[in-house]
Amino acid sequence: MVGAAVLFALAASHSVPTEEEPALGRIDPDYAEAKKALAAEKWDAAIRALSLGALHDTRSADIQSYLGFAYRKSGQLEPAFRNYKKALALNPRHRSAQEYQSMQRAVSSL
Repeated sequence: MVGAAVLFALAASHSVPTEEEPALGRIDPDYAEAKKALAAEKWDAAIRALSLGALHDTRSADIQSYLGFAYRKSGQLEPAFRNYKKALALNPRHRSAQEYQSMQRAVSSL
């Protein structure tokens, strides 16, 4: 069981979160800039742009999930999982945030 959790954590660490609100990229320029930074794996730039986007849209689970992803990829696990929790508070069914929260629980139980 522990081995499966570790494999899941490793597999999940390479996947990009899914977007559940695709129209946001067309609406918010900070969000659109963040998506470019994420695609280029420029984690600090993505964090900056997503943080600005989060100020404009405090109810977007996608922004919070992407923030969690960018923080995690930059090695900042504490703020990463804090943002995943915010995403789930906004949308308890947000698939990407659920996956990463599961990963956190699996890694924490080791």
